[in-house]
Amino acid sequence: MMCCRQILAQSLLLGLLVLRPVLCYPTGAPLETCSSMLPSHGASPSNTQAPYTITTSKSTYRPNDQITVTLQANSGQTFKGFLLQARKKNTINQSNTIGTLTGDSSTKNPCTGLASLTQSSGNSRSTLSVTWKAPAVADGNVVFVATFVKTKTTYWINVQSLDLVPDPSAPTTNTTNAPATNAPATNAPATNSSVGVGGTSTAPPGGVTTASSGGGAMGGNTVQCLDPACGKSKGCFHDCDLGDAWTFLLTWADKGENSIYFEMKAKIPASNNYWMSVGFSSDTEMGDDSVADCSLESGIVKAYSSYNPGKSNVLLDSPSYGVTGMGGKLENGIFTCSFSRIKTVNLVSSGRRKKRATSSSATFFDLNQDWYLMFALGSGAAASKTQHSTSPKVSQKKADLQSMEDLSAAATVSLVKVHGSLMIVGWILLASIGIVLPRFYKPVWPNSKLCGEKVWFQLHRACMVLVLLLVAVSFIIIFIHVRGYREIGNTKFKMAHPILGIIIMALTIINPIMALFRPQPGAPRRKIFNFAHWGVGTSSHILSIINIFIGVSLGPSDMSRKVEYVLWAYVAWWIAVMIFLEVHDYIQSRKAKKSDAFKLNNLAETRPSTENPLNAHKWKPWILAV
Repeated sequence: MMCCRQILAQSLLLGLLVLRPVLCYPTGAPLETCSSMLPSHGASPSNTQAPYTITTSKSTYRPNDQITVTLQANSGQTFKGFLLQARKKNTINQSNTIGTLTGDSSTKNPCTGLASLTQSSGNSRSTLSVTWKAPAVADGNVVFVATFVKTKTTYWINVQSLDLVPDPSAPTTNTTNAPATNAPATNAPATNSSVGVGGTSTAPPGGVTTASSGGGAMGGNTVQCLDPACGKSKGCFHDCDLGDAWTFLLTWADKGENSIYFEMKAKIPASNNYWMSVGFSSDTEMGDDSVADCSLESGIVKAYSSYNPGKSNVLLDSPSYGVTGMGGKLENGIFTCSFSRIKTVNLVSSGRRKKRATSSSATFFDLNQDWYLMFALGSGAAASKTQHSTSPKVSQKKADLQSMEDLSAAATVSLVKVHGSLMIVGWILLASIGIVLPRFYKPVWPNSKLCGEKVWFQLHRACMVLVLLLVAVSFIIIFIHVRGYREIGNTKFKMAHPILGIIIMALTIINPIMALFRPQPGAPRRKIFNFAHWGVGTSSHILSIINIFIGVSLGPSDMSRKVEYVLWAYVAWWIAVMIFLEVHDYIQSRKAKKSDAFKLNNLAETRPSTENPLNAHKWKPWILAV
């Protein structure tokens, strides 16, 4: 009998242990979780990106406003349990809630006196909308923080919404909206944003926040660049000194643990897929850099870790390694992203680079050290990045990420700009003059000589020799800059740039060599030389203009689209000049034929001719000058 009772008791105990993962607080979170928001499930929170977001029906609030807060699972995902709280941003890690939260019959408030909600049943759901009522007096920024439970052993904590900001016209008890010194913001977009966001964290709320969006902080509706907290409570790297022409802002704050909290924002064109990255480098050149990426992929913001082995970028074999607490949005053309990045890697360095970027200290740099910061921006997803649309911006000195310094950016494309400038001066200025001289300007100075040679010939030779020198120097500079031959761009049009450059360089060398062995005037092969010399020169000139168009469209050139309009204006001017000169010479040749015919019919004419060749071509020097 005793044996049967023991067997029955053990069976009941075993049954309870089996059922525990299923039951596991089906009627909501217990009181003891209200402060930490950590479920007592005997398992650690997931360190992957949470498949859930928190959005609000408005981005600002006024006293006593009622705002809809929506918990949303990604497509194909559900959650069984949750704990949601509305917290004051500047005291986010102290369970200092604000306002009140109310839901339907499937929810309840487990935390007495706190703005909290949890489930009252264990049913799975993919979305839930609740109502938050603002306090009678607006009291600073509000953030909604949640823990999502999928199963007993799979849950995510510290998933946060974007800041809910007091309406500027409403009275507040916190008029400064100064940046807080606590929790990292794991942002999700408000419903007026065009982007959905997932956020994750591996620790309870705690860390450093951003400034409010009303103060020009990242993630707000404002397009103001500089954060007023820069140099005070956070470090900053930016080009905000450009005024309205600013392009990016990067801020950081040391959380005091093994992580640093980063926020980035940048102006981007409307796009479904875009990325921005911060690189950590021992020098100011791309290559051997540890990189943290934010990627906007079909409306979802994600964060990754990657590495630059050279002039390219590859994701680590564990792309999400070391990056947590991520959030962001795209709104009004401003792409914002925030994440925490651990300082050190716990793996042993491979000691050498590999084709596949392993998650080691060789590719994931220690942020306790000082590094040059690089900011880059481009289209495409993180796994299939296209070349950055603007030149990488590099800090003017190494950044101490444990400090709160304010750094400005500089574009490290001086060699690229020198390359492009020399090509433009050579082909658009000098080659254009050098080509029209032998074709149209021989009659302009028929009897004048310069250093023993005809004027047109000396000018033509000087221009083309300078073209050869400039193109050669430019060619060498760009090969030094990219360290050899490298394909660039993401289309065949852009990838043709280096190939055309090599062809143009070859033609530019061939033509003066041909000129050294040109036959004398009247020689049988002179016509062949003239045609070949003209063909090579014209071909190289046309190809060079096409290649300059390609060059200004490439990211490293850092050129505005307006430059393309200038190039099109040049092409139009060039064609107009060529047509004008051709028509002018045709008219003059017809006049000359008529004059010769008149003289043949009047052999008795004894008056000398008063025709002056210079008068016939009096407009040509002016065209050359222009």
